[in-house]
Amino acid sequence: MSNTEIKRAMWPILNGKGGVSKTFTASMIAEWLQFCNLPFRLLDCDDNASLTKRICEAERQTVKSSNDMEALMMRILESPITLADCPSNITAEVISLFSGADFGPALQSVQGQLIVIVPITSNDLDCFDEARRIVMAIKNTAKYLVAKNERDGTDFSAFSNSTTGMFLQACGSRELVLPKLNIQLQRLCNADRLTLSQFLGRFYFLQETNPVAAFSQTSTAQSAANFLRNVFSQMNDLASFILPPELVIGIQPVTAGAVKEFACRSWATKNAYNNNQNDNRPKIKAL
Repeated sequence: MSNTEIKRAMWPILNGKGGVSKTFTASMIAEWLQFCNLPFRLLDCDDNASLTKRICEAERQTVKSSNDMEALMMRILESPITLADCPSNITAEVISLFSGADFGPALQSVQGQLIVIVPITSNDLDCFDEARRIVMAIKNTAKYLVAKNERDGTDFSAFSNSTTGMFLQACGSRELVLPKLNIQLQRLCNADRLTLSQFLGRFYFLQETNPVAAFSQTSTAQSAANFLRNVFSQMNDLASFILPPELVIGIQPVTAGAVKEFACRSWATKNAYNNNQNDNRPKIKAL
């Protein structure tokens, strides 16, 4: 199948509120795409570059104006799937872009679709309001995936009953639920700038090379494996909603063995990248 026969999709992760787990959501979706061996481009548009520090394949992209937002939209032409972790302070730019252009016909002309991933945390009214402003600007130009992060609780009724929540339900949005992350697992991943799969892959590596060190991380590794299987299974169920039809056939069944194999591959890639970075650091000459 030639690249021109594949429909393209732009997946920006948008919420004007900071600290609502946009980067974590991006990393989980990116890892699912890697798990399924699907072709995609990963863009880190946030100033702090947190995604790039974890996933070496991520590319940096500046998004600070409506022109930057338009340039981001144009990258839909470059890959079957473009996943973008957007910064938190671009609500005005999104509104400006979509109030000045009708992207619906433009997307159809290039066989593209816009899938806006809206990260939400429980009972965060500022988060809800920023989501409302973005969704009301884009409206029916996009399909919507609401990523509900349970880190602060599981009650999302305030959002579901809001005008934004009801609009999204009416236009056929779907949901991804990110369970609360084990605190120790979160701490260990943040300390070494690892994704969940990279952490799990490192654990399996330690089991073979340093069983004592691995033993102390048994519980957190099991939490990582359970989390990955949970989210990957949900994403598989969402595949026909968010993927171009031609790519749905590439979905990988979520089994314990497949997740382990993927985690080991993720760690090997991360470890090789880290070693290369260390080799390229300036050497200090001895006096």
